Amino acid sequence: MVFRKPNFGPPPEGYIAGLGRGATGFVTRADYGPAKIAPMGAAAADLGTAATQQPTNPKQAPTGALREFTNVAREDFSESNYDEWSGYGGNVYAPSRASAGFTGVDDAEDNEADQVFNRVDEFMDSRRKKKREEKLKEIEAKISKEKAAKQDLTNQFKDLKGHLADVSRAEWESLPDAPDLVKRSIKQREAAKVQRYMPVPDSVINSARLDSSSTTIIDPNSGMASTLIGGSSGFASTMNSGMMSTNLTELGQARGQLLQMKLDKAQSDSVIGKTPQVNKEGYMTDLNSLSFNSMHEINDFKKARALLKSVITSNPNSASGWIAAARVEELDGKIQQARNIIAQATQNFLDNEDIWLEAARLSPPEKTKALLAKAVSLMPKSKKLWLQASRKEQDMGIRKSVLMKALEQISSDIEIWKETISLSNPDEAKALLYKATEAIPDSTELWLALAKLETYENARIVLNKAIEHLPADHTIWTNAAKLEEAQGNTKQVEKIVSRSIKKLSGHAIKREQWLREAVSAEESGSLVTCRAIIQGTMEYGIEDESGGSRVKVLKRVWLENADACIAQSAIETARAIYFNAIKLYPLKKSLWFHAIKLEEQYGSKQNVSDILTRAKESTKDTFSYLKLAKHVWKSLGDAQKTSQILHEGFKEHPYSEDIVLALQKFERENKNYEAALEILEKACSQIQSERVHMQAVQLQREIGNLPKALELVEQAIKTFTGFYKLWLIKAQVLEKLGQVEEARKTYDHALQTEGVKQKKQVWICFASFEIGQESYTRARTILQKARIRMADDEDVWVASVKLEIISDNLKISQNLLSQALQKCPSSGKLWALFIDLEPAATRKAQVMNALKANENDSNLFVAIAKVFWVDRKGEKIRKWLSNAVKSNKDNGDAWAHLLRYEMEFGTAESKHEVLQEFKETDPHHGEVWPTYTKKVENWRVNACELLEKMAVGIELFKEV
Repeated sequence: MVFRKPNFGPPPEGYIAGLGRGATGFVTRADYGPAKIAPMGAAAADLGTAATQQPTNPKQAPTGALREFTNVAREDFSESNYDEWSGYGGNVYAPSRASAGFTGVDDAEDNEADQVFNRVDEFMDSRRKKKREEKLKEIEAKISKEKAAKQDLTNQFKDLKGHLADVSRAEWESLPDAPDLVKRSIKQREAAKVQRYMPVPDSVINSARLDSSSTTIIDPNSGMASTLIGGSSGFASTMNSGMMSTNLTELGQARGQLLQMKLDKAQSDSVIGKTPQVNKEGYMTDLNSLSFNSMHEINDFKKARALLKSVITSNPNSASGWIAAARVEELDGKIQQARNIIAQATQNFLDNEDIWLEAARLSPPEKTKALLAKAVSLMPKSKKLWLQASRKEQDMGIRKSVLMKALEQISSDIEIWKETISLSNPDEAKALLYKATEAIPDSTELWLALAKLETYENARIVLNKAIEHLPADHTIWTNAAKLEEAQGNTKQVEKIVSRSIKKLSGHAIKREQWLREAVSAEESGSLVTCRAIIQGTMEYGIEDESGGSRVKVLKRVWLENADACIAQSAIETARAIYFNAIKLYPLKKSLWFHAIKLEEQYGSKQNVSDILTRAKESTKDTFSYLKLAKHVWKSLGDAQKTSQILHEGFKEHPYSEDIVLALQKFERENKNYEAALEILEKACSQIQSERVHMQAVQLQREIGNLPKALELVEQAIKTFTGFYKLWLIKAQVLEKLGQVEEARKTYDHALQTEGVKQKKQVWICFASFEIGQESYTRARTILQKARIRMADDEDVWVASVKLEIISDNLKISQNLLSQALQKCPSSGKLWALFIDLEPAATRKAQVMNALKANENDSNLFVAIAKVFWVDRKGEKIRKWLSNAVKSNKDNGDAWAHLLRYEMEFGTAESKHEVLQEFKETDPHHGEVWPTYTKKVENWRVNACELLEKMAVGIELFKEV
């Protein structure tokens, strides 16, 4: 490749190469040649022209003014002339005027420029000047402080050096020379490089010989025997060469110690207080199987033994020290030493029951009774010793006699009385209880026990005596009421309870104590007593601390008490609270509501009917009529009584929207359409309600009179323009009549009506209408507009994604779904749809992501169950579908999937249970369920039949 010099053309006039970047030419002495140096003035005059002239010969020196300019003395730009703040001392770009021969005076413009720059420099210097000066002072102070701290070594040790003048010459000469550490380290490194060989000691050879042999070492302290290879590991490695030779005497001693330890261990392991059972055949095998303490544990025992010995020596009157010492020996397996220590303690502490109890525990069974007999003779008032002595007796008669002797010494101890009574028959127990109540008249437990053993008449006498001795004990009064209830004297129960509440009102008995007595009475089956206690204490102990309404305070306390009783499963107590609260305030709807709720959850059908009837008669409100009519119709199936209740309610509340709608629904379900038409026609003229007018239209649709339905809905829309359901009904009627364009115009008109265009249901139904006409482009446009208006609505996004799936636009549906999850990241419906669209290999991974976004969504749980359904994992399917139903019982789709599961994997009983629970729940929402229930032809179809129909048509994962 040939390089060609570029041709830039002729240079412009006055052009000097490199002049703009300061690259001016220079000359040397050799370039001058024979030319003469021009005078200074000529150089100044000829500078402009000479600079542009180029010598024809490159080696020829410049002439004229240029040669004079090059001879000017150069500036000093060395580092010694450089300052960080002001830069170089000279002019970087050109020589000074004086050195260049310019001797003229600066003009006014130059002076003005210098002044401006001086003022700028002064201003810049004044900025942060104070801060710079303070910082400079701090630095100077710090430097001076460091200098003061770092004194010269000569000055630092100046006072010490003065004492060197007193050192004699002999002392100087006796000072050792400083070691040459550098040379020594060099020698050590050189010696390490040289490989040295040393003779092997005999001990190493001997240990190598022992490595190939096995040695048995016995520790006489612990009795441990272990076979160690080579004897070089564990504690055997500490043995010196003396162990290498076998000493038969020491070996015999070690074996004797081992056998003694095993025998002691076997004796200590026997059950204390019982005759040890010896296995004659396997005795030696049992001994060999015994485990012994390690060396560390033995050392611990030695330390504990020495410590406790010191405690006993320093404080011989400490019983706990003696007991601890005995227990250490017991833990070490030296049971006899433990007995010896505790025997010595019994001699030192004749009146300490803990010492005697420990001695009884450690003593052999044949000596325990005698020891305890001696102990109780020394301490006849010790309850623990008497009880222990009785428990050591195997014969019940002897045990009882021991306790009777104890009662002679300690007649006021209730525990001994209870122990004695428990060993007696009923007649003896009765006699003992009479003595016990005389000895301990303030024991409620003994009085009540005696009353239970006595006849009715005697029990009344006993309880009266108990009340005399314990007048402030409310439990005796309640037991007296229970006694009367057991005899059927219900009237006497109320008298006793009311009397007890009046007498004990001055004592410090809280409301909670009476409630506990009521709960206790319910648990014992004394329901009359329970109700009497609640009736007598309804306003007991309730104080208005907040200064509010007395009625509100009472209601709050009653409801709290009832909830607490329900939590304890005391349903009858809670029922009594509600009963008496309603009796006091029969017009309080909240009390009726909680009472009805209690009976619906825990009561029978008859109880529900009774409470609802009472509510209807007391309040005469629409809620009571509707609740009672629904119960009679759904639970009891009595159509005639239901009609009677509804007509009674209609007479009582002729302008009630709820009563009218319930009555017409009842007539329609019984296919009495003429009565329903009459009711709705009359209601439309009397009640201006959009719901009433809508049901009138729906009734016409149900009987097939679509023209009349269209007429009624158009009239209703004029009155209730903002009620979106009327617009949807009109569009559906027009579509059913085949007037598709009119239906489309209705939807358009609805989306332009204020109060209707904000409803997502209208947009989604309009899109569904267009999908039904296969106008996917129009449906897509409608949903796009809906997403603009309601960007955070999950239902709109779900409809948009499903539209693209129907249109076979899988890629677009996935993109839309991603956008939807960005807008609604916690939507269970969107995550469920996302899992449905995922390939089978990645579904489980997406399940985890979905659960992180939403932990409790019914639709999501159904989608997860479908994932496990593919793998036929029955228990997991049931778990997730059950969670879906529990999460939202109003989701009909979840019920349909659960029923499908029971149809496929369950039994007939489980299927029946699902249908029964579904019937009681009566769900109305879901993704697919409303499409079944809202079809006119399905309005009178049984809900369970519809659910089975939907369950059969479920598809797990539709391939898209």
